[in-house]
Amino acid sequence: MYAIYALIDPRDNTVHYVGATDDVYRRFQEHINCCGRNFAKNAWILELRMANRMLVMKILEEVESTEEAKVQEAYWIKHFEMLGESITNSHKVEKSFPRRDTSSLEKREGLWRALDAYQPEMSCRQLARILGVSPPTAGARIRRLKTMGLISQSGQKTAEELPAELD
Repeated sequence: MYAIYALIDPRDNTVHYVGATDDVYRRFQEHINCCGRNFAKNAWILELRMANRMLVMKILEEVESTEEAKVQEAYWIKHFEMLGESITNSHKVEKSFPRRDTSSLEKREGLWRALDAYQPEMSCRQLARILGVSPPTAGARIRRLKTMGLISQSGQKTAEELPAELD
């Protein structure tokens, strides 16, 4: 079991770091001891120490495999970056998780599966779990289906099948 976690500043509840580990106690100790070469994160932790404040480690979710942990860690980093949080992760998601080229057949199958599984009341996270992809990928598929007119802007399916040609 792997935990995806956030390190939070108790002074203003902002997220400064997102990580994944199979041992939260060991990893928490490494963080408070400023292990590693992430100088921005370590400086923030030392700043907290000088202010006599303890960082907060919040578990965001738990997953089964290393691969899923990497995907979800990348998702949460992007999520908090999009919210404007000052994430200090030294690696960038693109470096750790490069995009792989997919064939048009794979893209078509992914869109078909998304259309088939999609329900209007479903969140991207729920759809992602059903499809076995990351939430950003599920969201991108829904946006693509909306662009194609197969799902209305209000979220209702307008078709049950993909058109013969995808652009």
